[in-house]
Amino acid sequence: MSLFDLPPEILLQVFNDVGSDFFQSDISRLTGFEKWKRRGTTCDPQDRERGRWSNHLNYSLLELAGPMQKSPKLCTLRIRAFSEMNPRDHRVGRRDYLYLYAVHHLLTAAFLSNLTNLSLDLCGTRLCPRGRQENNEAVKGHTCPLVAGLLGTLRCLRLRLRRICPDALRPWKHLEGTKLPLEEALVNLSLTNESPLVTAAGHATRCGGTSVGEFLQRKADMEAQAHILATLMATPRKVRILTHTLPSMEMRAFDVLSGRTMALAEGSDWGDDGEGFEEEVSDEESEISDLSWDDDG
Repeated sequence: MSLFDLPPEILLQVFNDVGSDFFQSDISRLTGFEKWKRRGTTCDPQDRERGRWSNHLNYSLLELAGPMQKSPKLCTLRIRAFSEMNPRDHRVGRRDYLYLYAVHHLLTAAFLSNLTNLSLDLCGTRLCPRGRQENNEAVKGHTCPLVAGLLGTLRCLRLRLRRICPDALRPWKHLEGTKLPLEEALVNLSLTNESPLVTAAGHATRCGGTSVGEFLQRKADMEAQAHILATLMATPRKVRILTHTLPSMEMRAFDVLSGRTMALAEGSDWGDDGEGFEEEVSDEESEISDLSWDDDG
């Protein structure tokens, strides 16, 4: 059976999964096996439609990157991705639908624009490492350095990823010795409140690392790098790291410039002020926090 006998959405999925180089190295691989056909004919219609939607969404993002490079007046890029829960059973875990290369393509295009405001809230999905491979080995599969590469032009950065590390706040070496135009940097490590269907949540994991038992260290590392970033900003107004408490799920914002931790009211914007207090972590909360991670990725 030829691969081209498969439904088009399944064929596209195959090419996305293995890449074109796999077939170019051995053209006979275009002849598949019966199990590939079974995959195409037994696929749930709703799952097939959702896969088709994901492909269309990501290819649309790729098409957006071209005009971005030719738009010198573009100053704001805002992407917000919610969880896509299973429409038949909300108890089933969320589905990842944004592709790594699509988001990287947009961020790379932003280098050629005059972007001053970046809001990247991708709480609802991991970035799937599928499809095209990145050419830049320094950032291959790693989103944080691409974000940091924009710190030389950004005035406002709002960032929430399911996987993140201090590299997102570490300016590239060519910016050493210069004061950054950045005025506001808000990083939200909490994965709560991103969907009314989500009643419990953890915190973002570290890029390329394990998650268990290291949340407090991840939080401390992000705060330390935020301190360094603040010293490099010409006119810093707000530099904050957001988390939530457990088990009460109350939002907290550590303000780097004042050294205060604030309790944010429910529904507050990331940049809102809250009631300040001395942060004390009990042994019980420390144990729970260390077990708080994005266990579904």
